[in-house]
Amino acid sequence: MHGGARLVAANRLLQSQPDSRKAPRDPYVSKYPHPDQEPVKTPAGRQQLRRPARTDNVARTVAIAAFIGLIASFAMHLVNLRMQNLGISGSLISLSVAVQAFAICATALVAKHVIARFGFRCTLPLSSVLCGVSLIAIFFNADVHTINVLRILFAVGLTFLLIASEYLVTILSNDDNRGRLIAWYATALGAGAIAGPFLVSVIGINESSSFFAGAAMLLFGSSALSNCLSEHEGKTWRRNSPFAAIAFMPAAFLAAFVFGIADNGGLSMLPVYGALNGYDNTSAANLAVFAAFGGLLLQFPVGWLATKRDTRELLAIFSVCILCLLALLPIVIANKVAALAVAVLLGGLIEGFYTIGLISISRDRRVESLSSLNACFISVCALGEVVGPAASSVSMHYFGPHGLVIALLVVFAGFALGMMNRLWSSRLHPLTFN
Repeated sequence: MHGGARLVAANRLLQSQPDSRKAPRDPYVSKYPHPDQEPVKTPAGRQQLRRPARTDNVARTVAIAAFIGLIASFAMHLVNLRMQNLGISGSLISLSVAVQAFAICATALVAKHVIARFGFRCTLPLSSVLCGVSLIAIFFNADVHTINVLRILFAVGLTFLLIASEYLVTILSNDDNRGRLIAWYATALGAGAIAGPFLVSVIGINESSSFFAGAAMLLFGSSALSNCLSEHEGKTWRRNSPFAAIAFMPAAFLAAFVFGIADNGGLSMLPVYGALNGYDNTSAANLAVFAAFGGLLLQFPVGWLATKRDTRELLAIFSVCILCLLALLPIVIANKVAALAVAVLLGGLIEGFYTIGLISISRDRRVESLSSLNACFISVCALGEVVGPAASSVSMHYFGPHGLVIALLVVFAGFALGMMNRLWSSRLHPLTFN
């Protein structure tokens, strides 16, 4: 009896004492309230005040960054339609898209070191020229292997432009405007999925003028992007493993990976899913169009929520909502109006994963780490875009038309369980990273 009393007293004493453990320091978190107040570290250890050489017009800067996303979408549709006109099969075109996505994934891991050494101002001109020359050369080649090589070169140059545009948006964001800026950026990227095919239909693909126009837009976008950056932007002497950030921000990078899977292996496959369920070509294409409009309309509410709530909780809630919509889709697929409504909500919630992930990595991070974090974020997204179509194709092969839904259900169920486990662990062990 006395032993039990002693045990109870000892437990109360331990609970009354504060936890003396200290969490490992997150090397990506800045102690400065705004990026422009953070000093630049030189190799000799000297510090000098960071001069904000970027333009004060935030709207103009975000518009320029978003223009890069529009160019990327335009160029991808241009090359895909060109390959289709050359008589290349759809499976080879899909393989070519996957090769380009994998090239972006691999290049981003190398680009972070190149940018850290030379900065954005030195790398952007070379990368834009490489993109423009590769795009023009694709028009004058009909061999699928040559086109794939040129697409790899195009992807290498495009990766630097994407990292720079994402970096600009994250570096300009603060507690007051973070949700709004990143929502604008994500909305503009989604608009590229609609404007890209429209521009292709207006300019055409049978003449070289469309490819020269694409190259000109790339050079213009790169030049405008460079004018928003100072000479020291992107340069850093910090050296980290390519995926070291995942240990400190697993939720954000896993959200990027799931977004890549669901975007390229889910939303882009909705026309195929509709066609396999008896839709005509126009109705099937409308599923993807309405999903894209959902992505455009819902990013501002998503950005606002992400700045007000724990992003892990928001990702878990979104995952559960997506699971419900995916389970509903096969039931309402015979009703076109209901199916389009489901597509709108799916598009908005899935695109929201990108917005939430980008807000998460931009929050209170060191300026010197942002370019590296953006590179890793793009790399993980691209990896998901490689995995997504392969997983959907295999699932549809074995489970028929609804295999697409089954594949996405597995992905989001696993992600939802992971986020719930993460939230539970953080409540039990406050030292757990986000």
